[in-house]
Amino acid sequence: MNYVIRQNKLTDQVKRNTTDALGQIYTMGAVMVGLVAIYTACHTFIDYKGHMMGALMERDMRNELFDHYQKLSFNFYDEHRTGQLMTRIYFISLF
Repeated sequence: MNYVIRQNKLTDQVKRNTTDALGQIYTMGAVMVGLVAIYTACHTFIDYKGHMMGALMERDMRNELFDHYQKLSFNFYDEHRTGQLMTRIYFISLF
């Protein structure tokens, strides 16, 4: 009889520990999912800002090149072909 009581106590204790362990596992799973969501949001924000910064830099470079070409003399345009000038602008803006 004493053996049966001890076995029931042990079974109850194992059930309680299992319930506590499952609660901890679910909690850690929720924390991990939350961290992944935060990581994804931060990564998306950085990608967006990086793209915007690059696009603005490209716009500024093209505006500077256009302003420079506007200041050149007509003689410069007589000596150079328009296609070559456009190609230069295109390849300079890529780098």
